[in-house]
Amino acid sequence: MVPTEECESKDQTDHGNGDLTRWPRAVRLAVETHALSTNTETTRVWCSIENLEKIVPGLVTDSLVAKGPNAISVVRLAVSDPALVAANVLVLRREFPTANVARVAGRAPGVLDLEPKTLSEAAGEVKRLLASLDDVDAAVEANPALLDLPRLTHALETLKRTMPSSDGAKVLRRNPSMLFVDSGVREGYQE
Repeated sequence: MVPTEECESKDQTDHGNGDLTRWPRAVRLAVETHALSTNTETTRVWCSIENLEKIVPGLVTDSLVAKGPNAISVVRLAVSDPALVAANVLVLRREFPTANVARVAGRAPGVLDLEPKTLSEAAGEVKRLLASLDDVDAAVEANPALLDLPRLTHALETLKRTMPSSDGAKVLRRNPSMLFVDSGVREGYQE
């Protein structure tokens, strides 16, 4: 959670009584729900949201968050350890320098809540497994589920077995839903 003095020293106009329309409706609802379920003042949660937006500009205001169930995950991320989130942002920027980190996290907020070492190792393995692509950064931005190594490995093995003459990485890039082949996930990203 964000330190108390940081929240209390901020101007409260955007919290509680002020104009919250700059935030997506799904985020406003998720903040209210989180505050009620954890018996936390909404101003504290909004302070955490603003801090998260400073760490990952565009994440909370991104239309991807506004459209889906990820708003709840983003609020959970906002009230988690900001140092961990910042460390993971740095890992993603280092490993995938041309990828938009806010887009990656908007599609899969859980990547910012991993241990940085785990995320860094996963990123290295993803780059190795998808080495035949010239746009690995763009592929991860479009489909952060690629960072789920067991799922990626399983999909590549299935594609190799069922389509032996095809490049599994390129098949996944053209058709990202193939990542979920034989996984029981029908569509979208699961947290």
